[in-house]
Amino acid sequence: MIAVMMTGIVYADDTEIIASGICGFEGKDNLTWELDGKGNLFITGSGDMNNYSWDRPEENPWNDFRSQIKTINISEGAINLGWYAFADFSNLESITIPASMTLPEGEALYHCDNLKTIIVDENNPIFDSRDNCNAIIETATNTLVLGCKNTVIPESVVEIGYCAFQNCIGLESITIPEGVTGISMHAFDCCSNLKSIVLPENTTFIRTEAFRNCNSLKSITIPESVTFIGKGAFYNCSSLENIDIPEGITNISYDTFRGCSSLKSITIPESVTDIKNYAFSGCSSLKSITIPEGVTSIDSWLFYGCSSLENITIPENVIDIGDYAFWGCRSLKSITIPESVTNIGNNAFIRCNDDLVIYGMPGSYAETYADQNGIKFKVYCPHENTTETAQKEPACTTCGYTAGVYCNDCGRHIEGRDEIPALGHDWGEGVITKDATCTEAGVKTFTCSRCKETKTEEIPATGHTEVVDAAKAPTCTETGLAEGIHCSVCGTVIKAQEEIPALGHTFKKGFCIRCIEKDPSYVDPAANGFIFAG
Repeated sequence: MIAVMMTGIVYADDTEIIASGICGFEGKDNLTWELDGKGNLFITGSGDMNNYSWDRPEENPWNDFRSQIKTINISEGAINLGWYAFADFSNLESITIPASMTLPEGEALYHCDNLKTIIVDENNPIFDSRDNCNAIIETATNTLVLGCKNTVIPESVVEIGYCAFQNCIGLESITIPEGVTGISMHAFDCCSNLKSIVLPENTTFIRTEAFRNCNSLKSITIPESVTFIGKGAFYNCSSLENIDIPEGITNISYDTFRGCSSLKSITIPESVTDIKNYAFSGCSSLKSITIPEGVTSIDSWLFYGCSSLENITIPENVIDIGDYAFWGCRSLKSITIPESVTNIGNNAFIRCNDDLVIYGMPGSYAETYADQNGIKFKVYCPHENTTETAQKEPACTTCGYTAGVYCNDCGRHIEGRDEIPALGHDWGEGVITKDATCTEAGVKTFTCSRCKETKTEEIPATGHTEVVDAAKAPTCTETGLAEGIHCSVCGTVIKAQEEIPALGHTFKKGFCIRCIEKDPSYVDPAANGFIFAG
């Protein structure tokens, strides 16, 4: 095979070019492109590439071929990758960045699910792909600006850059080296198959929506060194089950854990003084949460749709509960509101449990609010007269409870007493207590090994085992029988053998033609002197 060099790009002379055009900035011809039949896209020329729009893919010059393109080779001279230039190239596997490129926009390769290989020319003064890492790294700052599902982050990297792995659906796990100090905006946004991640001890910040829509992410370890978590950082991480916020955090921003529908527990440090709107909205598995004493406001929509939340105590310094703060908390049965609260917003407790009780001090704003909105009110109890309650073990059909502390004055468990699910019966394999017959069902009896409760299951009747009764032909003097059927197990006659009458004799010349029985009434003509002429 003979290779021909054209403007720094190697073409195979036996490969047909199936499409071509221009892709320079604002429609100029400073950059041109060609696509061969093997899915190789070659971009040649110099200067800026044109920018394109995610919502208008038809303006992209190679839009009709996006599913065919497997590799992108950009010649020396090109300066940048245009916005969304190669977005949604579902079969793109590799891209080569030339030494001349100084601005590889992350969105250029947005949603390229199968991208495996990223190579930067070793002479590029701005970027590199050191250690064969399959990523683009800004050399001067050691920031990883673009990665793919095969990226191995080098130890020298200090920051995961803006949109670096955004929409990298093929990414399931990745190791963040010890030197990384920060996770930038949208760094892992929409990595929908990322299951777990551990941030190193040197990490200090997690920017806006860094892990948004990572809906397979079950666990993340955030070190104590982190002092900033941005807006919507874990928005819609619907598989995340628990999280501990480090002591250095003072603010939980808007939407931070919104839509984390599997989140069951969260630890908020006392350092937190501000929790913004929607921070825990839609955390439908969250049963309880402790709000730090330094918080002064329960913002609007904060616990909107937390349908498993059962009780909550508002800290003494809170003065305001915002609009719709607890909307749709269908399991919320008690909330303690201090005297410091002077305002509760519109529909703050709409669609909560019908048995919701507000606990507060007599004459407080909380009592007035409860009165005006038809919510039960009870005087707040300092829980000075308490009793420890032992753990109740669950049974087969009834739930148990963990040990707890019961207040004898207000009649509530103030600690513990978490429900332990019922065990369910252990039926085992069962014993046959009545055998099935041909026509009657049998019975199999099961006994629970724990509570001895029993249940029965029907064993279907076996049905008859049919045997053919052979037919018997009738004779001249004896009756016969037709073919029949009976059950070989129980003897039941399924089809009776019908009797066939005897045939009787048919005589001819003194004898029966079937059995040769002599006809007693036959007279031999010869015996009477008759001679028959021949």
